[in-house]
Amino acid sequence: MNNNDNRSCKMVGLSADELKHVELGVLRYIDKVCSDNGIKYYLAYGTALGAVRHKGFIPWDDDIDIVMLRSEYERFEKAMSECKGHYKLLSLGTDDHYSIPYPKVIDSRTLLERTEYRKCPQLGAYVDIFIMDWYSKRDFVNAVDEYILKKLRQCWEISQLKNCVGKKALSRIIAHLISLCPPRVYAKIMNDYSKRHNNAGHSNDVNVKHFVLNPVLKSDYSIYGNGTDEEFEGYLFPVPLDKETYLTKAYGNYMELPPLAERVPKHQNHVFMRCQQDTGQLSVW
Repeated sequence: MNNNDNRSCKMVGLSADELKHVELGVLRYIDKVCSDNGIKYYLAYGTALGAVRHKGFIPWDDDIDIVMLRSEYERFEKAMSECKGHYKLLSLGTDDHYSIPYPKVIDSRTLLERTEYRKCPQLGAYVDIFIMDWYSKRDFVNAVDEYILKKLRQCWEISQLKNCVGKKALSRIIAHLISLCPPRVYAKIMNDYSKRHNNAGHSNDVNVKHFVLNPVLKSDYSIYGNGTDEEFEGYLFPVPLDKETYLTKAYGNYMELPPLAERVPKHQNHVFMRCQQDTGQLSVW
């Protein structure tokens, strides 16, 4: 904020419900950009589950995830570069200081504090975008890729931590050496490695390989297809066409609620938003 902003605005913490409201605004903006440009995307993971089972956020969940093919994402990145306003795309390709392997669309009027990781001052309330890449037709190549990408993710996670962890001295030394390399370097290697089979000759299977890489979710792209609309917080958004197969792969009996002890938020982030000092009102739209 510039000096004028500092005189007229202050940062106030968002409650869980207010944060969800802001995140929904980000999702609606993404949906409009994709609709205007013919870009396919899908609600993913807990967000897809929430849409099908709860018609909105899972009550104890606190974020929104979407997925799209890398070719669709590249078109999305171009479309976002031409957009103005407070919704910003952050990615390895759009911000030289960004160090997370997957892109986020943020509301730039907000500020997110992450206590466990190195500071990322440019982050705000966000929607995560996970990019799907194609698999090779050769199982051995896919097994090697999976091993390498898992090791790269471990290195990235260690490099992001503020303090080196490990009970043994050797483990702490290795973690320290890994953390000497900036997280952005590991993130870029993961991204570049994940897309190496996207040219001619790939199989019909896709997955989010650059970060999540859950082998269970390796699927023929036909389960995504053109998608099908599901209600989420009063609005319609696309989920995978064969949502039953997708959610069963991810969660098993997905309509059954988990035990009470597991109904807790995945993230412990603190999010703040500009508030007009003269009114005390949050400027959430």
